[in-house]
Amino acid sequence: MITDSMSVELRLAAIIALLSSSAVNGASSGKTSALCAHLQAILAVSDDLDPCLTKSLQIALTNWQSLEQRFALSLGDVGKHAVQSHFLH
Repeated sequence: MITDSMSVELRLAAIIALLSSSAVNGASSGKTSALCAHLQAILAVSDDLDPCLTKSLQIALTNWQSLEQRFALSLGDVGKHAVQSHFLH
């Protein structure tokens, strides 16, 4: 998790930039991890946010965490297949 003291506005800007980059260029493991970290950090100070914005950020976090888990699983599968193919050759 990101523990620095970024302002809410700057953190929202980072979230928007990561979402935009993922939409234009595709999601990557790194972008997904960074996005989840920013979403978690902003939700940690959600007392200052509009309740509707907080709910939207929570939903986004849940969805992106799901994608992050799929990246982790696919990377695990790639490693497992690489080891298996190494032993076959």
